[in-house]
Amino acid sequence: MKLKALLLLGAAVAALSAPLASFAQSDDAILTVSGRIGRTNSADHKSYVFSFAELQKLGATEITSTTRYVGTAKFTGARIRDILKAVQAPAGATAVSVVAIDGYQQTIPITDFAKWDVIVAYSQNGKRLTVESKGPLWIMYPTDKYPGELLNDETTSKLVWALTGLVVK
Repeated sequence: MKLKALLLLGAAVAALSAPLASFAQSDDAILTVSGRIGRTNSADHKSYVFSFAELQKLGATEITSTTRYVGTAKFTGARIRDILKAVQAPAGATAVSVVAIDGYQQTIPITDFAKWDVIVAYSQNGKRLTVESKGPLWIMYPTDKYPGELLNDETTSKLVWALTGLVVK
């Protein structure tokens, strides 16, 4: 029975590997923002779907962060506050639920994005993130700039990798 379960798991991983790898390098839909937003571009008018090129147009912010996952690295990406501005998130928004490829979710207070340059990183040390390197997108905080406030388990729990969506609350 255990062998059968392992074989099924292996087949599922193999089936997902190719699509996820192409997703990580795709310039098509890479991040979907939904919830309390005033600007949409989806057919159902409920979300805004960013391509990689659109994220880059928001401006690239580079931060240095130390994490337990990769040590110290330079990350580049769009600031989440700029993404929220682009989709016209209301001033009364209180939090953002971040969603990963595997369905994992974490809620981050909107005040974090005003206080720190939290980014949706798309590159690490100059290389585009892939699913294998915790991409295609990874929430990253400037931990090295504010170690006393950000080098802790609470911040680590907000470093969601394989990010696909933001839900504004």
